[in-house]
Amino acid sequence: MDDFLQAIDTAYQQHDSDCEHLEQSLDATSRELLQRNEELSSRLTRTAESHNQLEQLFSIINATLQASQDGILLMDEDGYPIIFNQRAAELLDTTQDFIGRATCADILQLLQRKARNTDAFSAQLTAIEQDPLTTTSGTLELNNGTVVEIYSHPRLQDGEVMGRAWTLHDISELRNSEREMRHRAYHDPLTDLPNRDLFTDRITHALSRYQREQHELALLFIDLDGFKCVNDTLGHETGDQLLVEVAERLVKVVREQDTIARHGGDEFLVLLENVDSAQHVREVSQRILDALTEAFVYHEQDICISASIGITLAPADGSDPERLIRNADMAMYRAKQAGRNNYQFFQPDMAESSIRQLCLQNQIHQGLRNNEFILHYQPKIDLHSGKIAGAEALIRWAHDDKLVAPGEFISAAEKNGQIVPLSEWMLDTACQQLKAWRPLLPAGFVLSVNLSTIHFRQKNLIEYLSKTLEKYQLPAHCLDLELTESVVLDSPERSIDKLQQLRDIGLHLSIDDFGTGYSSFNYLKNMPVDTVKIDRSFIQGIDHSQRDLSLVESIIDIAHTLEMKVVAEGIETLASHQRLLDIGCDQAQGYHYHRPMSVRRFTQTLQQLPPRKQPHSPPSPKTAPAL
Repeated sequence: MDDFLQAIDTAYQQHDSDCEHLEQSLDATSRELLQRNEELSSRLTRTAESHNQLEQLFSIINATLQASQDGILLMDEDGYPIIFNQRAAELLDTTQDFIGRATCADILQLLQRKARNTDAFSAQLTAIEQDPLTTTSGTLELNNGTVVEIYSHPRLQDGEVMGRAWTLHDISELRNSEREMRHRAYHDPLTDLPNRDLFTDRITHALSRYQREQHELALLFIDLDGFKCVNDTLGHETGDQLLVEVAERLVKVVREQDTIARHGGDEFLVLLENVDSAQHVREVSQRILDALTEAFVYHEQDICISASIGITLAPADGSDPERLIRNADMAMYRAKQAGRNNYQFFQPDMAESSIRQLCLQNQIHQGLRNNEFILHYQPKIDLHSGKIAGAEALIRWAHDDKLVAPGEFISAAEKNGQIVPLSEWMLDTACQQLKAWRPLLPAGFVLSVNLSTIHFRQKNLIEYLSKTLEKYQLPAHCLDLELTESVVLDSPERSIDKLQQLRDIGLHLSIDDFGTGYSSFNYLKNMPVDTVKIDRSFIQGIDHSQRDLSLVESIIDIAHTLEMKVVAEGIETLASHQRLLDIGCDQAQGYHYHRPMSVRRFTQTLQQLPPRKQPHSPPSPKTAPAL
């Protein structure tokens, strides 16, 4: 019995021990589960916080994407979109729904319908297929007129290509500005006809076609009879309107395949291609004479003029554009001598033009020896303060009891090598006058002098300028040299290096007549210059043409981006002044402010300016008050 009880007691003790162990095990498990629950709860909290952060980051990224003016499209490695913005759909002229489900192939098919040429985009896709790590770029022009630059970059993760990023940049406005610049570079701003540069190019191409097709060409040189009288009696505005109507009548007379150009002033050129006979040229010339002798009506007033036409044939009379123009010019002067209002064909014995040119060159040489040249000065106005900030020195020739403008003799001086002594005379005279004016000049005054391309190329130019400045004890920063972009065309690297040398000695440099000839932003960004002068042909239209105003504003913005100042020339109205001020132009010159002045009148103008403030200096010991 004792043994039985002992066994029962032992069993209870074992049970108690097992329960105690079980309780301990349950307690440990409970603590472990509680700890793990706390850890899990902490992880869930962190996960929720990370999720919120990711949502915030995604919201920021999405807002940034949607705010961008560029189209952005991220695609995975299979070519499907991951993320994109509304601008991408707009630039591709489609919807967000389409972009959201489109592959690169789908986009290519879309562009084949909506773009004028998809070769650039197709080339990008081919390049990516050949090398997934490549970065590509191309230009796409859509049928709606939008021009888009497309860039593509690989999206990498641990060195593996995980897709691509595409960006689309709208360059329509830039392309339109460049197109407008190119048009202005090769067209007359008044009549919108081709200018001499484009006309010469057309002759060159026509002569090349003759080599294949054996069709003769005819070149007509037209000079209006009596136009000077119209200008002198009715004014330049009437004269300009007359030139526009002359251009319109010429366009109606010739065939579409022929070319009409304004040569300058009241002179026009006509290129007739595929000429069958001299009789055909005579008929066209007579139609031109008939069209121009019909009265022009301006403000209910009849204006009657006529024309003299010189004709040369190619290749019979020559196969060089300059020679053909010269031949037609000679024939035109023969028509003038024959009583005007007629046409004359070129004959080899016509040397009138050559004699006239030689005579002019001799007169220029005598004019330099006899001190017949003078300088006039036209102020430049700071548009923000309204004060005189500088001036431009303008050469005039006092010849035969009249002042001859530079357009009538500079070309001849360049041809016979007299432009360098003429340019040196200008610089010396301007510096001498600048020294005399220094006590009267406002702070920061800069005098501009035009420098010809021929003079710029002289090896001793920098030495000459340094000696001239030293001679008149002038700081270099008060002199500005105005050059055209043509100075860098022949030897860009050498010319830009020389421009930098001029800047290094302290001279200001300006690009004159920007917007004509070879002007382009590509040249501008590489030239070490301080100022851009916008040609008057751009300024004349800003009062009534939003396109002209936008173009001028673009030039100003780009020049300021390149840290250059901008001067507008040819300002004739208050409206032009205000528009230029509104779009941030720095300086301006023109008849609205001041006409070119003689030395005496400019001196009087300077004398009327408020005196410069003298820097304050402390009293000397002799005059200091006693304490």
